[in-house]
Amino acid sequence: MTIEELKLRQLANQHLLIPTDKMTVLHDLCGVQAQFMTNAIHSLKIRCFDYREDTLKEGLVKNWTVRGTVHVFAEDDLSLFIHCNNGRDYLSRDWRGYTFWNQRDTWSLTPERQAYFVNVILDALKGAELTREELKNVCRQNGMTEPEENSMFDQWGGGIREMCERGFMNYVVQEKKAFCLSPAFTPIPEREAKLEMARRYFTHMGPSTVHDAMYYFHATAAQVKDWLSRLPVSTVECKGILTITRHTIRQFPNVCFLRDLTSFSWLTKKRKACF
Repeated sequence: MTIEELKLRQLANQHLLIPTDKMTVLHDLCGVQAQFMTNAIHSLKIRCFDYREDTLKEGLVKNWTVRGTVHVFAEDDLSLFIHCNNGRDYLSRDWRGYTFWNQRDTWSLTPERQAYFVNVILDALKGAELTREELKNVCRQNGMTEPEENSMFDQWGGGIREMCERGFMNYVVQEKKAFCLSPAFTPIPEREAKLEMARRYFTHMGPSTVHDAMYYFHATAAQVKDWLSRLPVSTVECKGILTITRHTIRQFPNVCFLRDLTSFSWLTKKRKACF
């Protein structure tokens, strides 16, 4: 496989050569990263033939998913991305366990106070989508102190993120930060869910290396290799001896990845591609 064909395959697999519908793009690419909504909107515009600003939000949600970053993705993929501790924490209002957030020195919410304000926030969202500032005001009106507010509305997530990751609510798909109640779903076990995400990644974002997948998923080499052992992949070298195992050179692969042969520099070193 030549470098030019490698690039062509990546462009085609990511729907950058032939546009398709919005939901197919979001399913295939495991959503689009959305810390900045303008970037997410651009990602959809250049891939979708049915993009319309007035219907953008339909069927979509925004939440923390791959790499612990905020993505816009299809609502029917909530069960894939929001694992809720393999379902054990789904809609749980028990906040007594240790978490990344409540072990921090600056955390000011007791489990009882956190449970109280979770109920306050959920009750407020029953009537409408509310912005971050509107939810802060609701909590203040119900006795939230400034240190508690800093914990619940921490700029990197805090208690609000925990609510999202337990399936209570999502971000509204728009630039301004706002929240809405989540529809009901049944979380898929994490091991099964990550294999499906890996299948989508190697199918629609490859050819790519093991190290590329490690970076994309924030996973170890052992985790990536475990996924590959359970996926239908085969290999071909790029920038070196070309070997084809399942498809002819003119066919696009169903599943593909690149394995390093010598170094990260695929422009100058041989790499092995799997498809």
